[in-house]
Amino acid sequence: MGGETKKIQVSVTLPHKLVVELDRTGDGQSRSELIRELLEKSIKDADKKKKNGVVYTPQYLADYVAEKIISYSDLFKDKQNSEKIQVLDPACGDGILLKALECRLKKINITNVKFTGVDIDKNALIKARKPFGNDFFGVNTNALCPYNNDRINGWNLLKNKFNNKRGYDFIIANPPWGADTSSYKNLVNNNTYELLSGQYDTSDLFVELCISLLSDSGIAGFIIPDSLFSHDRFLLRKHLLNNAEILFIGRFGEKIFKDVNRACAILIFRKKTSSTFEDYEIDCFRLPVEERNNIINGTEVLSQVELKYRHKVLYSRFKKDSKHLFNLDIDSTLQSTYECISSHDHKFGDYLCNHRGVELSKKGKIVQCQFCRSWSPASKNEIIKCKNCGEKLVTKSTNEKVIIHKGYNYNCNPLIVGEDINRYKIDYNLWIDTSNTGINYKNPAIYEGEKIVVRKTGIGVSASIDYTSSYTNQVVYIFKLRSDFLGKIPLEFLLAILNSRAIFFFVSMSNGEIEWKSHPYLTQQQIINIPIPNLLKIPNNDLEIINNLSKRLRVFLEKSEKVPNDLDAELERMVAKIYGLDQAHYDAIFKVLDKAQELIAVKALKNIKISDIFVSKA
Repeated sequence: MGGETKKIQVSVTLPHKLVVELDRTGDGQSRSELIRELLEKSIKDADKKKKNGVVYTPQYLADYVAEKIISYSDLFKDKQNSEKIQVLDPACGDGILLKALECRLKKINITNVKFTGVDIDKNALIKARKPFGNDFFGVNTNALCPYNNDRINGWNLLKNKFNNKRGYDFIIANPPWGADTSSYKNLVNNNTYELLSGQYDTSDLFVELCISLLSDSGIAGFIIPDSLFSHDRFLLRKHLLNNAEILFIGRFGEKIFKDVNRACAILIFRKKTSSTFEDYEIDCFRLPVEERNNIINGTEVLSQVELKYRHKVLYSRFKKDSKHLFNLDIDSTLQSTYECISSHDHKFGDYLCNHRGVELSKKGKIVQCQFCRSWSPASKNEIIKCKNCGEKLVTKSTNEKVIIHKGYNYNCNPLIVGEDINRYKIDYNLWIDTSNTGINYKNPAIYEGEKIVVRKTGIGVSASIDYTSSYTNQVVYIFKLRSDFLGKIPLEFLLAILNSRAIFFFVSMSNGEIEWKSHPYLTQQQIINIPIPNLLKIPNNDLEIINNLSKRLRVFLEKSEKVPNDLDAELERMVAKIYGLDQAHYDAIFKVLDKAQELIAVKALKNIKISDIFVSKA
């Protein structure tokens, strides 16, 4: 055998038409050779698209974004403004977005347009050029650093080449999502891109780039990941609020792109030409799950669904928020409830210190370094770096074992993983071997004693209390009472606040997570920043009730038994009282619960009604 590549024979059934086409294009090759070559090319193309963050746009979405851009422009008001319109797609691919915009412009008799498409894929540019002819200018380069220059010099070259001094009147783009920038990171740096900091996506850089490329009052339409709404995209939202007039924000969820499990958003904005301007209303829209499925299946039209659900939010609300959160779901009917909760100055982090568990997945697989003999978590990567000695390890040739088990073994401690945690309940099923040098088990003290455990992944908050000093893994957050509050505030009541419908409402409205998506998660920062009343100023008679409720709750928590509905309602009633929430506020809270997707965490909150919380006095 020597160094020959191992070959495996595979039988494939193909349609007759496809076999005929293969024979026609085979140029003397055998069918098996041709199929192998096509498969290899397909895999390479898929890898290339993944590396470059390529996600091609479906036609209906391209038409929708193009229509949105035109609807916000002044072309209907003054046709003279349509002279020599400059249009750009900085990552045009096959040109579907530019073509959609051209069709919309032709419908209003605007034909004097220069279309510029930039893309690193030469073959895609050739395809994009075909429908346009001489009206299309294709540029085979990376829009983030044209012609291997930094952003400013590269785009000066481009604009001079096409005699474009004023910038672009329209920019339409579905830029690369999560592209690998390692090959050109020397040109894309903090000096040229403000948003190249902390957590960022390559699509963020394209947004920043295109704001600078717009003409005065030029309009851009972007299809981007819905990480736009996450807490760690603070810099992107800040940049948009400071440098653009945001016209439309849409949250569209997953499955918009075939075979891509990543939720998307649509953003329409105009270049800001003044350092200050008056408050204004932004059109906001979330596409509900059922309607999204109908649109994908072709039974409903996106623009008509938008009209049904679109509402307006003041720019000032996003601007004043400390994280500039684009919490679209807070319309005027929910605003007062959100403000009532957020008005409290104290935070959960004032009362609780936070930790995270063992840096290991629930599978518990680890590999041993052959150089220093220490252990590291296993990885899907072929080569990993030993955290102890720094040597590179080929994972296939390393010694490996599993250290998380369903039964007790020597040197084991009980372990809680994320899926073990539900609202007010923990399933204890696993044990972890804590004797392996190199694994980051954390300080054993963080697991000892009573602690709130919160599941990182999922919609809403799933939390309980562990009284067994169990270990946890990396997808479980640990919260323990700060020493100066021991004996003053029951940990069980802090848990009741976290598990309350009021806090589900607040968290959901803050990050907009009211439906399932791939890998939804909470951050520790989100939890410790949840507003909470000053618990040390609670009146004595209320504190007595809280202590009594907490004792009753503890009985069920220690046994991991279901909390009775009447106790759940009493706890919610006390949460409502300390937050100053009345029945009208809970009408808003339950409105959000009814709107949220029917997931387990949501269903658990619907076991009582508003009338159970606010019991009418006889």
